[in-house]
Amino acid sequence: MKHDKFELAWNLMTELRKEIRQAQMTRTQVIGFKITIVSTGIGLIAANINVTSPLLIIPAYAAIFFDLLINSYSVSIKRAGYYCRIHIEPILRKCAKWPEQSPLWEEYMSQPRAVQRLSLIGNFGLTCLSVIIAILALFNHPYSTTYFYFLIPLILFTLYDFIIFLRPRHIAERGFGNIKGQFWVKNNRLSTWLKRKFSGRGNTAD
Repeated sequence: MKHDKFELAWNLMTELRKEIRQAQMTRTQVIGFKITIVSTGIGLIAANINVTSPLLIIPAYAAIFFDLLINSYSVSIKRAGYYCRIHIEPILRKCAKWPEQSPLWEEYMSQPRAVQRLSLIGNFGLTCLSVIIAILALFNHPYSTTYFYFLIPLILFTLYDFIIFLRPRHIAERGFGNIKGQFWVKNNRLSTWLKRKFSGRGNTAD
């Protein structure tokens, strides 16, 4: 029975590792497509139309939408790793009598010292550059409400992209709704503290 449990856990771990590997490969390909399409789009618009053309907003939007797709693969990878660490590795550790002081792979990778996100930082940096170029291009033209309608969603999408970029592990483990809930809880606590601080309430010491 113990052997069957270990074998089932090992087979499930193997399948999830294959899924993680496939998601990593697909994410790398999407990052490559993004770099090619966004850089080519900016180059073609700048060379054939104008260096400050409002059409530069198109590659910026494309970069953000590519990022959302890339981040979805990141969340999928983190989710599979989280399941392995929480539900499978304890079974493998117990059945194999693995030493407690030696972490298994997903447990080790969850530690801060094992985190490495250089490629994703570079990817998001490219998005930031394309967004900055688009904003500068819009500001170099006479004011128009049409540009304003494109600019505000661009900024909002960039902020949304930044939030997901910062917290893929938390989204995978707790869901995006929980993160929004924590954000509002922290804001409510801050507002309560500020009210007490500046109104003099909450001071019980006489």
